[in-house]
Amino acid sequence: MFSLVYRSPSFLLAALCNPVALLLYGIRARPMVLIVVAVQVLGLNPAAYAQADTVPSAKQRDLSPVLQQVVVTGNRVGQRRSELTGNSALLNSDELRLVRHAHVAQALARVAGVNFARGSGQEYLPAVRSPVLTGGGACGSVLAAADGVPLRAAGFCNVNELFDAHTEAAQRIEVIRGPAQVSFGSNAVHGVVNIISPSLANASSPAISLEAGPEDFYRTHVSSGSAFDAHNVRADITLAQDRGFRASSGYDQQKVTLQHGYETTTNNLGALNARSIFTYSNLRQQTASYLEGSLAYKDDALRETNDDPNAYRNAQSARFLHELRYSIGEQSLLIVTPYARYAEMDFLMHFLPGQPVESNGQVSAGVQTNYQFSGAQGWTINTGVDVELTDAFLRQTQYGSTQGSAFLVATIPQGKQYDYQVYATQASYFVDVDWPLAQDLWLSTGLRYEHMAYDYNNRMLDGRTDEDGAACGFGGCRYSRPADRNDRFNNWSPSVGLAL
Repeated sequence: MFSLVYRSPSFLLAALCNPVALLLYGIRARPMVLIVVAVQVLGLNPAAYAQADTVPSAKQRDLSPVLQQVVVTGNRVGQRRSELTGNSALLNSDELRLVRHAHVAQALARVAGVNFARGSGQEYLPAVRSPVLTGGGACGSVLAAADGVPLRAAGFCNVNELFDAHTEAAQRIEVIRGPAQVSFGSNAVHGVVNIISPSLANASSPAISLEAGPEDFYRTHVSSGSAFDAHNVRADITLAQDRGFRASSGYDQQKVTLQHGYETTTNNLGALNARSIFTYSNLRQQTASYLEGSLAYKDDALRETNDDPNAYRNAQSARFLHELRYSIGEQSLLIVTPYARYAEMDFLMHFLPGQPVESNGQVSAGVQTNYQFSGAQGWTINTGVDVELTDAFLRQTQYGSTQGSAFLVATIPQGKQYDYQVYATQASYFVDVDWPLAQDLWLSTGLRYEHMAYDYNNRMLDGRTDEDGAACGFGGCRYSRPADRNDRFNNWSPSVGLAL
């Protein structure tokens, strides 16, 4: 299948309706008109692309098809939304194809209670039933995951980390608003955004889409798959570039997802399904700084400028997971998912005095397990153990002298400001029991125990000095480097809920 998409800018509307165009221009809206031309090749069977989660028509729409949708974010096995305690939402494949988002915030804007404030390039600030969050508290409050595995290790997240996920090729996006189930631990305070990779069953023939839009936006997406014997393979590649409407604010991004699936025939020992997913992402971004001044955004010339043309963000990530599902009869299911991930990023901190450069990276590996047993009376138990090991580092270096007041100049010296390494260990156990109290009424009870250990190694001089040990004025340097230390945290998280 071949698709050609053109995204027309707002100035085309001005020729048709001047008053509307003036209003749109005043608020700097850029509506996109999609023109999709599809040509079937290679004898493509349209039924091969049918989705189980299609959106019903207006006449058919009611609560029943929505409540029958199966989500895997509540627990790792999958359950109907009608049985899931908590507040959930789902963007299915039809909605994602309709939006064709260039930024994940455009897709999540369709979810009530979720506001991802789009920043420069692929950046954003999240809000899930909460204020718009910034800094470390932002990524530490909303868990971003792909196929149930967090994108970053606990304690090492990044507020923009969803740009690592291959959302452009997602089968669906599942959102939990509010505290998540006990199968999720650290960072799932305000909610979870879980990106589900495309189905192996829906890629029997090659498909190519080409997109073009204003500000030199171009994107290509290629997907292809094959099936042989009990095996399925699939590849998805997305290449995108955007110059940006502000000066020096463009980006280039490449994403690749490779999958392999295997399914055995049911026998006396049970059935085994296996799925491997590898994802790679590379981002090279020029970052636009903040506009300053009262009502600066209303200045036609000013809002397209960039006072920090040298600001940038470069990020790479790779993730691999191998999910094994072993069914024992109709009542028991064991899921074991080992995974490994890598991420590195460096960016100019244009929002700080002195504009230092931060470089950070992490390598982590772990395993998630889930055992489900269903009783004859309708109750279901899910229990499992999660283990994860992480090796991470962070360096912050200021290459130029500090500009500004005497206080800033005296307290922010040029040179290296941070350089540390952290080894982290996470071990968790959870149990969740769902009880049918009556028809369409479920009681869910759960408990999670989590142990976190951080071994911190400062690779510079301790204290509030510059990198050579010289003291700063006004009582000390801005950046304080703690001495080596070990921290341990143990936490119990109970959960009780009713689903009607």
